[in-house]
Amino acid sequence: MGGVVAGLMAPTAAVMFGWQAALYIGAAIAFTVMLVIQPLRARLDTDRDPTTKFRGAVFRDLGVVWRHRGLRLLSMAALTMSAVQLALMTFAVTMLVEDVQIDLVTAGTGLAVLQVAGVAGRLAWGVVADKVRNGIMTLVATQLLSIAAAWATAAMVPDTPVLTVFVILAGFGFSAVGWNGVFMAEIARQAPDGQIGSATGGALVPTFLGVIIGPLLFIGLHELIGTYTGTFAVLSAVTILGLVPMYMIARSGKAPNKS
Repeated sequence: MGGVVAGLMAPTAAVMFGWQAALYIGAAIAFTVMLVIQPLRARLDTDRDPTTKFRGAVFRDLGVVWRHRGLRLLSMAALTMSAVQLALMTFAVTMLVEDVQIDLVTAGTGLAVLQVAGVAGRLAWGVVADKVRNGIMTLVATQLLSIAAAWATAAMVPDTPVLTVFVILAGFGFSAVGWNGVFMAEIARQAPDGQIGSATGGALVPTFLGVIIGPLLFIGLHELIGTYTGTFAVLSAVTILGLVPMYMIARSGKAPNKS
């Protein structure tokens, strides 16, 4: 929902007061929230263990993931999914302004639409996973839809109706941004008994590595392709690559906590 606020607020502030104003407003919101939540800390931290040693904890969590085949493969898939997700959220507005030639404020609204669809997707895909009782196949469905949305994005041109653009962005957000909840639930399901926290922490390391790689890869591809819309279509190859480990999990049919 913070992404929705940013999409609606930042472009308008940039147009009215300059791009620096958007950053100042964002910083002010973050600082205000930091102050407001301070009275809640005591209640939220009731389970905190002050004796916990952080040295080496990350590597222990990664070890849990690496030793269990299902977690290992799922984390590899998450790296590819997060790469596409962050590339989409980073360059959506620029793509709309540069390639589709939409004004900045409308492009910011498009980002908000994308984010709202992502929030809806996290809820809806969770319902789907519960209904079909198969988190892996649900994740596969999100990525297949993401691939289709990326190719639809490549077809957008300056005279594409704004409503059509928003529908495509909504589909892209629903799939490429809406997978995280099912992924986290699947990590918890596949984690060894008593190690859900460690498995979650370890799995998020490659996930956030994808966050770093995605925008950088997108920039490199854009230099070769020349358009943002076309780059999203090519980036769908990363999504296709991420289907491989999920296929391997589904094909193995083994108990989730065995290596």
